[in-house]
Amino acid sequence: MAAELTGRLLCYYESHSQIRNLIDQCDTVGLQHCGLVPAFPYHKVPGAPLQHILESDTELEFFCMIGDESRYLVAKKRLSPHIKIYDIAVGHWKSDVVASSGDLHTTPDGSLLILVDHVMEKSVKIHRSDDGEFVGQLVPLNHILPETKDTGKERYKMGPISVSNQFICLVVTLDCSFLCIASVNEAKFIEIVGLDGRSNICTMTSDSRYVFTNSNNDLLVYDVYTLEHIGTCHMDHRPTKIVLSKSGNRGFVMNNQENKIKVLHMKEGYVDLTYKIAVEEHMLKDRIQDIELSNTEGYLLIRGLSNVVLFSVSKGKVTNRFPRPSNIPKEFRLPRHDFTDLSYTQAKFSDDDRYVIASIFRNVYIWNILDGKLVTTLQSPMGIISTLLMPSARQQIVTHLDGSDVVHVWSLEDAIKHVETLDRLTGTVAEVLITSDSSKVFARCHDSDEVGVIDMRTGQMLDLLTHESPVTNFAISPDGKYTIVSVKPKKPHITNKIWHMEERKIIHEFGEVGGFGVSLQKSSSVLHVCQKELNFKAPYYIKQFNFQDDHVDEVQCNFSLNFVLNKPFVTQDDKYLIILTADDYSEYEAEYITPTICAFSLENDFDVASYSSKHLRSCVNVQGVLDVRPCEDNPYAVTVLFTTIPKETNGCNGDDFETNYLSTGFLVLDVCSGAVTHVCDQLLSASSHLEQFLITNDYTVCIDNQSNVFDIETGSFVTQLSKTGPCPQKLALNGKAVVYYEANEVYVVRMVDGKEIARCDVHSPISCMEICQDGRTVIIGCTNGAVSAYVIIDEMFDNALEVLKKIPSRQIEKPHDNSEVQTCTCDSHSTSRRSSRAWDKVEISSYPSYSRPPSGVSRGLSDKDVLNRIKPVHRIRPQADTLFYLNPKSQACAIM
Repeated sequence: MAAELTGRLLCYYESHSQIRNLIDQCDTVGLQHCGLVPAFPYHKVPGAPLQHILESDTELEFFCMIGDESRYLVAKKRLSPHIKIYDIAVGHWKSDVVASSGDLHTTPDGSLLILVDHVMEKSVKIHRSDDGEFVGQLVPLNHILPETKDTGKERYKMGPISVSNQFICLVVTLDCSFLCIASVNEAKFIEIVGLDGRSNICTMTSDSRYVFTNSNNDLLVYDVYTLEHIGTCHMDHRPTKIVLSKSGNRGFVMNNQENKIKVLHMKEGYVDLTYKIAVEEHMLKDRIQDIELSNTEGYLLIRGLSNVVLFSVSKGKVTNRFPRPSNIPKEFRLPRHDFTDLSYTQAKFSDDDRYVIASIFRNVYIWNILDGKLVTTLQSPMGIISTLLMPSARQQIVTHLDGSDVVHVWSLEDAIKHVETLDRLTGTVAEVLITSDSSKVFARCHDSDEVGVIDMRTGQMLDLLTHESPVTNFAISPDGKYTIVSVKPKKPHITNKIWHMEERKIIHEFGEVGGFGVSLQKSSSVLHVCQKELNFKAPYYIKQFNFQDDHVDEVQCNFSLNFVLNKPFVTQDDKYLIILTADDYSEYEAEYITPTICAFSLENDFDVASYSSKHLRSCVNVQGVLDVRPCEDNPYAVTVLFTTIPKETNGCNGDDFETNYLSTGFLVLDVCSGAVTHVCDQLLSASSHLEQFLITNDYTVCIDNQSNVFDIETGSFVTQLSKTGPCPQKLALNGKAVVYYEANEVYVVRMVDGKEIARCDVHSPISCMEICQDGRTVIIGCTNGAVSAYVIIDEMFDNALEVLKKIPSRQIEKPHDNSEVQTCTCDSHSTSRRSSRAWDKVEISSYPSYSRPPSGVSRGLSDKDVLNRIKPVHRIRPQADTLFYLNPKSQACAIM
């Protein structure tokens, strides 16, 4: 309970003195029950605006709100007939309805589901929302005149659709458009009206009395009840959207050609007065994308790509303009995506018309309508918000990221009080690396192109590096200023990249094949071991990259290796690079021949010393080398795991020889002199899992994969720490504790007495774990992309108060005794708990912009820029019998 309280409240540690006192009590008194202390806040905290995360087993694309007070969210994927219904009041799944595939619409009362065929666009299917019962279908093409249908069926397209509780109005287009009016309850067409031109709008009034459509530049009004043509209003340009007041007496029309809104004053469908609202000076070379009328009809919201304009209907003028936040990049590359232009995607009014809410990138901005000031900003997880819904009569915001299978429900009331929560990566965390001062954590995900940088003090994501293909390996310099990343080969000469983290740019690219990056401990360098061609038996070469600002000094080792059997490493103090290689590979036996340990001196120009099983056999009965590991307290030694054959079994044969007689041991090898300083053979059976075989730094005891503890000096069994459960993962507290994890839980067992001293739920399945250099800070990566950190404190050996003082999140310079949470502004780049910059923002002054890196991926002008520079050449398309449906006057652009 103490760790859970601390993790959820730690974000308030600096700003609330009473909460700070509570956390201090949890850190001390709570150690009696759990020796794990959260190092930074959890990803979900009380008081945060995110209320619910609604999950689906498939990607979601279409969303509608139904029920009293818009309590239920209806969502589906276009290709799937399954429709999911969620209760956003409690954040739970309510039911699944099996209907039809296609685009989703609903009647205003939510009783019927309208599904438009997404493949051929030739039918509209109607289902009941409670049980999915099929009501009927509408096929417009069956009711169009045969001669028209035959000549234009190849260009058949279903246009916009408007649904009320009684009628469905839709537009279909062949050579010209048709307005189709149908009864929604009977699933039958009432009238089909042929239009002279093409139509792209279809909107009914709220009382379902009138429907507005267009024929080219003419706006048409029809009485749905009498099916009469009420009137025609000519527009200067073809309209693209019309927004109507609830009474139907006023309409606002937009088009794609000018930054003006045409206002219509009407009475019983007849247009009495028209005039235009000019917003060119407020759009600033932008283009109108959408318009929305407020619930009280006092304001009109005009959204462009980079501007949101608020127009007061009563005052007849623009009262506020909300420009694109200056800290939002113009383009960004998210994991598993190419670079995407970032612009406003949605803009809405709150239900009480007090706030304007707009989304751009992963952010939701909330402005006060009266003074135009930014109230707060919500940050969704990594992605681009494509859907923003405002349920009526509920203080909630519903958002969905493009291509995501989850929906986020936010509390508007809590958003005003805004508490900053942590970001997470998009996939399962596969590996984490820690800087030498333990101030930052670098994490990569399984089968993803992202590398995230986490601040160890706050848990905030400082940077996100994305690439053109999944990252296979990476390494960092000791101070974290440089990182080398290897990706799956996609384009020549750019498979391996070196990032300058402070400048946020790639400063060097090379290679056709990814390799192994090796982090050093002291010098500002990174080692890289890779092949020059993608071939199993191609030799491996070693390079050392030394860094100084933007300059990269490359040092090549003349020695090559046939194979690399595991990830290379350096010994303490950067003395030797250790690589386990082999002479050859036996395809018949599917095993490497003569595994050999190669030690490259980093102080003497890569002088190499090699040690094979034949060399070691002179003093130890070594059958084969299995693995090699560093010695934490000796820069000149490594631990070698090997197989051995007891002398009394020499000469035995049989299929079960390896299982019954072959055993495993380890030795300590001085790679400088070649001397074996410690030997422990015949300790484990050959079937033991060596990945979880742990040895203490002083070589007194070791632990196998079944948590059996052995005395190394005598080789005798001591105890078993855990009779059931997972394998031991890491040693902590200088070998005094063993760390385990299983599913969502991490727990720590004391080595001396086998007592469990800590157990915590990290709220997501654990995928990887590392221990910092202090031997007590545990870094945990999860399958949901979250990175967490805990500090182990054992009161039997540790001074708890001294350890707690050294945790960065508990160190504050100026405590804030006020209980108010500071809200951020539109262009703010930091909060009281963010120690550096934000990965998704364009920084100011001393920090560079997050822009497209000067990489080989974008070397020179992009294809888009090149095409934009080409002047179009107008040519008349040639006549052909096979192109009978083309307009002979249409023009084409030819690139010569």
